[in-house]
Amino acid sequence: MIRKASIENLLISVLIIICCVYIFWRSIIKVDNLMCMIILLLAIGSIVTKRNGLLLEKNAFTGLWPLCVLWMIISCTHTYSIMSGIKVMLVMSTFLICGILLMTTEGWFPLFIKVSLTFIAFHVAFTAFQVVAPKQALLITGLLLSPEDQAFTREWIEQNGTYAGIAGQTFVNAFFFSILFGFSLSRFLTTCEKKRKLGFFLLILVSAGLIILTGKKGTLLAVTCSTAVILLVYAAIRRNWESRLIMSLGTFGCVGAIIVTVKMSGQQFSDMMGSSVISRERIMYNAKLVFRGHSWFGSGTDSLAYYIGHSAHNNIYQLLCEYGIIGMIMFLLVVLAVLLDVLNRTWKHFSDNSGYVDGSADLVLCLFYGLFLVFNGMTENTLFQYQFFLTYVLLMARAYQVTASDQYYKLKGNLHES
Repeated sequence: MIRKASIENLLISVLIIICCVYIFWRSIIKVDNLMCMIILLLAIGSIVTKRNGLLLEKNAFTGLWPLCVLWMIISCTHTYSIMSGIKVMLVMSTFLICGILLMTTEGWFPLFIKVSLTFIAFHVAFTAFQVVAPKQALLITGLLLSPEDQAFTREWIEQNGTYAGIAGQTFVNAFFFSILFGFSLSRFLTTCEKKRKLGFFLLILVSAGLIILTGKKGTLLAVTCSTAVILLVYAAIRRNWESRLIMSLGTFGCVGAIIVTVKMSGQQFSDMMGSSVISRERIMYNAKLVFRGHSWFGSGTDSLAYYIGHSAHNNIYQLLCEYGIIGMIMFLLVVLAVLLDVLNRTWKHFSDNSGYVDGSADLVLCLFYGLFLVFNGMTENTLFQYQFFLTYVLLMARAYQVTASDQYYKLKGNLHES
């Protein structure tokens, strides 16, 4: 039994590390098929060696996401390439299997946070180096990135003054810093020690500054809107002067940032941040043409890039084009149902006052990322970017794990009292 437990812990640890490597270094490694195969084998091995079996909780995630996978399978039958569609479906399914596995596994999240923050620190350091010494940084990225990513990285630095770091894409670099922002915000709101609170507040400011350096307007808006929602929920739950002050100041700043960003003209924003407004309009126009030809059932899984040479940079457009009106409604309802379920569970966790403080910061981070995925999906194809989706699955797994523990300890306490 001890040997089986040690094998299970080893497999889970390796799985988490491999997932982190995939999320934060995919642009350099570029072996998607191999990495996904390793993740799948580790997940299957972990399920086989679990001492208590895979005890699934009935929730919105485990109940609804399989429906989306089923629709992806149906969409594979009429896509431009059945093999390409099956590949995307298998990758998404692999990530969902990992999430379902980790919901029932204890002790993995601290390792995920530790490895993730270590990798993000590398991206922060390299982005800072890129700002200070762009020519030397380009020499390094030239050795690690593909020629196409290197050309974009050089163009963003020299023409726009924006920085993709070593990620190969500015929106991916901004994604890393958004995770750091969410982590800092979650710890800032839940820690009581003043020095640590100040440290996390400074880290929030640094993260926001790094996101601005990437020039991603959509990411900045998504982080701002997600923060505003988190602060409103936090103030409504806590109901004390400190939380209301944080909520008031934070919401005022968030609303101000949203108004300034939205009111800014495309040319003004382009001058400041290098946004490719014209290219986005062209992509949307071509996506509309694809949608008109396949309105109800879509053009098939992973087909839009084949037809227009690019993703839609928008979750709704991407879903409409590839999965049709029916698929779009299904996917959006699933994402929103899971998000509302996590929000409801987070509310109960903080409102309970039963002393279940473990995982509180993690819940805030998970809720932040769920909101971020939805808001950023207005300007990026976050749902079908593998790095984004895998992070989403892992964080939702942690959210359900924390709230399942709440229910267990509450039931245990009630039985003890009776």
